Amino acid sequence: MTKAYYGSSGQKSIDSVVFFKLCMVGYIENIISDRHLIRHSSMRLDILYFLDYDIDEELPWHSRISRTRQLYPESLFEQVFTSVLTMCVVPAIMWLRISRRIMQMGRTASVCAISVTA
Repeated sequence: MTKAYYGSSGQKSIDSVVFFKLCMVGYIENIISDRHLIRHSSMRLDILYFLDYDIDEELPWHSRISRTRQLYPESLFEQVFTSVLTMCVVPAIMWLRISRRIMQMGRTASVCAISVTA
């Protein structure tokens, strides 16, 4: 769907799959700044895993996300974003929510253990 909007010369473009996954992370996490999105995503292992990036692999520059967003007409962006979101609702979003709850339960268990021993 998006291949026609990419050129064959110039700097390497951001992979469209990664771009739309980053847009989805921004949507889910309520992040509207591309700089903040990249900073936030680079510190979260669950998001790096979702993006299929290694811990030591650099995420795209925030300016590349802005430029890529400008490539697509609004109707195409909405169509692709909605499709990706629909495909990822259960496996990705639920996984993020479950991992957060597990982390919160771990913190709660630690607090309970401290208060019981104190």
